[in-house]
Amino acid sequence: MRVLILNHGTRGDVQPFAALARALTASGHEVLLAAPQSSAPLAADHGVPFAPLDEGPNRILEDPQLVGAVTGKHGGRAAEAGAMLRIVRRAKGDMARVLDDMATAADRCAGADVVVHGIGYPGHHVAEYLGVPSVPVALQPFWVPTAAFPNPMLPVPVPRALNRASYRFTTLMLRSYAGTVDAWRTRRLGLPRRRGG
Repeated sequence: MRVLILNHGTRGDVQPFAALARALTASGHEVLLAAPQSSAPLAADHGVPFAPLDEGPNRILEDPQLVGAVTGKHGGRAAEAGAMLRIVRRAKGDMARVLDDMATAADRCAGADVVVHGIGYPGHHVAEYLGVPSVPVALQPFWVPTAAFPNPMLPVPVPRALNRASYRFTTLMLRSYAGTVDAWRTRRLGLPRRRGG
């Protein structure tokens, strides 16, 4: 099979997908891993063909003030909440370039049999564009709610009783991309507007 793997994020997000790509390649499949440009050495280390994506929201990590506010090193809870709102606003614009690069990777992998993608990214739209099945996977703990521990993406501690509820943060973050994804779906992929938004 020809497999297009789409994912974004930092090394911890991409490395499991690089390992998956390596395993699929070792099993005789033709794989293209599309991930942030900064992940190119990781793909090369695994001997996996690579399509670079814009760094997008990863650039937030280059802003020490914003990172400091989110981690509680600059200003306490009010600064953390304000920083999270700034991150969501900024990430929405940054994500548009990532989405365009995902479409370019899809064009490069025309003839793919399947699109495998992190559940936080719109790989299902790319699969629809290519006319193939979509296989969303959750290889990081913050996508699957659990009462065992709080959402690791949450910048503030929560009482144990709210562990499962803390995963709503991830859902809210994804919803902030909705308008950007919908516009990209019609503009870049040429797919019809989805019912209900």
